[in-house]
Amino acid sequence: MKVLALNDEGNAMQTADIPRPTPATNEVLVQVKYSAIDTALDQVASKGFFAAYIHDIKVKPLVLGWHFAGTVVQVGPEAHPFKVDDAVFGHLQYEPKQKQGTFAEFITVPVTDLALIPPKVELPIAAASATESLTALQAMRDDGGLKEGDSFLIIGAGGGVGSAAVGIAKALGATVTAVCSTKDVHRVKEMGADVVIDRKKQDFTKSKEKFDVVFDVSNNYTFRKGRRWLKDRGSFVNALPSMGQLLFGWLWPLVTRKRLATVGVRSKKEDLELVGNWIKDKKLTIDVDSIHDISAFATAWERQRDASKTGRVVIKVDGGW
Repeated sequence: MKVLALNDEGNAMQTADIPRPTPATNEVLVQVKYSAIDTALDQVASKGFFAAYIHDIKVKPLVLGWHFAGTVVQVGPEAHPFKVDDAVFGHLQYEPKQKQGTFAEFITVPVTDLALIPPKVELPIAAASATESLTALQAMRDDGGLKEGDSFLIIGAGGGVGSAAVGIAKALGATVTAVCSTKDVHRVKEMGADVVIDRKKQDFTKSKEKFDVVFDVSNNYTFRKGRRWLKDRGSFVNALPSMGQLLFGWLWPLVTRKRLATVGVRSKKEDLELVGNWIKDKKLTIDVDSIHDISAFATAWERQRDASKTGRVVIKVDGGW
């Protein structure tokens, strides 16, 4: 099968042929129709600090990509309830033992890690939704403890995870204050935020308002600073922890009565089903910036790094070679 693999220098992709995988007992074989680019790609390409935590970087060829939407073409003996021709979506797990990538014609996926695409949800939208939406959902609900009636501050609401967090927080019944750039203000308002703060016109850090949960997607603020925006026993969640937070984060609740949490997203069938139904019911909007054939990946990667992009850069895999 065809794959797109990272070259040894980490600055370009090249086509390669590798054997088509065979699904295990509880897995399905998915023909990838669409994938998408996310920030994990640059982490691995640049050999960043977290690269080895999100993919096996020693495997050759190094095939990347995590998002997927596609069609089941083979099922393992215990891969219930999925069947051939089911339209499915999800993301490959971000983990050190991950050897697959979705910039490939086929992938194998455990039945616990994907879900059916609801009717009327287009495949590019499903592919774009998986990682960002699950990151936002699990960060707020599981790591932050967000529940109905809570007040919620999202910093970096204009990006993929941030914009998903706005819609999901509203679906969970929270009151949402969103911080974003000027270019994203109108879009974030349309996504349902109760209050939108243009960070270029207003210094939200000087506000005395306090929240039950703060989610810093931008990763620009430490817990030491962010705790001032929290109510007693509130939670501060960030997208990418520092080494100090990894080592000493457990100490903060003991001395501040406030909690520090870090996102560790996992692809889960039940969470994907929630996200899919929110999209179907128009409670959650997923922005797609552009769609590129996999043969034009260099152009797509350049667009991914463009600060003017709004939404996810989607890759058409099937029929795009």
